[in-house]
Amino acid sequence: MTKAKISGEVLSRLLSILSDANLEQLDSKSLLEKITSVVDSSEDIYVAVDSVKPSKNFNYDNLNLSRSSLLSESSMEKLNVMLPWSSISEVGIDKYLGTAWSARKRAAIATFPDPLVSKLNNKLPLKDFRILEVGCFEGHHTASLAALSKSVVAFDGRLENVIKTLTHCWLMGIEQQVRVECIDIETLNVKDTLATLGVNWQFDLVHHRGVLYHLSDPCKHLSDLAKVTSKHIYLHTQIANTEQAKDKYQTEFGEIDAFFYKEPKVGFSPFSGLTPKAVWLTKESLSYVLISLGFKNINILNEKTERNGVRIELIASRA
Repeated sequence: MTKAKISGEVLSRLLSILSDANLEQLDSKSLLEKITSVVDSSEDIYVAVDSVKPSKNFNYDNLNLSRSSLLSESSMEKLNVMLPWSSISEVGIDKYLGTAWSARKRAAIATFPDPLVSKLNNKLPLKDFRILEVGCFEGHHTASLAALSKSVVAFDGRLENVIKTLTHCWLMGIEQQVRVECIDIETLNVKDTLATLGVNWQFDLVHHRGVLYHLSDPCKHLSDLAKVTSKHIYLHTQIANTEQAKDKYQTEFGEIDAFFYKEPKVGFSPFSGLTPKAVWLTKESLSYVLISLGFKNINILNEKTERNGVRIELIASRA
């Protein structure tokens, strides 16, 4: 059992207040009132997390753990509150980075290597791949992808996630294989933005997990990504079922049945999109768009109904 830590929700709320204080120049009384309200209204100030596996099952064979092993417990705890972590993950033997969002969300430790990345590697050996990761969050997938591949360029629309991913990879000694950028895909073109940053190569794989269903124009985004990968796109996303798909979505591929999802208006939460409305594609429309973009081979790895709807996991390949 790891020790209870300040919840990620509290950390994120506090960061939001402090950021607003800088912009609004709040007086001390107003600032204190806002901070106090966070503590008073939070469901979980501290969250305890159970370890999900014994140390003997850790697999860090390819990593240099000297950096994390040199950090004291007090240094790790300082690191765990320097940033608004929203999840907790293994970064070495008996080393844990971050904090759970709450007792009900992201309360399980993210294991290394990430199970779905390991499964992807079994389906599609990543050893010599150059990977583009869309939506790096806090670096869980980034670290696993980097450990299994040639290199990773990752990006996220939230600056704090960029910093957290860089920190995560630095702590695990794999920062040389990873480059992380801040790109808001709601406003910026991925291909052109990467070129501006000096990234002009084609990627063997685009790793796209937990992002597509938060976008206001997913078809335009997929069309953009198709220009930067020569082989595969891995997608793990919510999709709309027939009952939900009552909206008409205008795309370069024609009019598509879709579900216009209203994103929660929670600015401090990292689990929502960057715009008020998102568009959920159906399984059929997603397949149609991918095939239209040249990804003729679609391998569905998993499809299941969850609390928020249907989630699909697939690999779309050009050949």
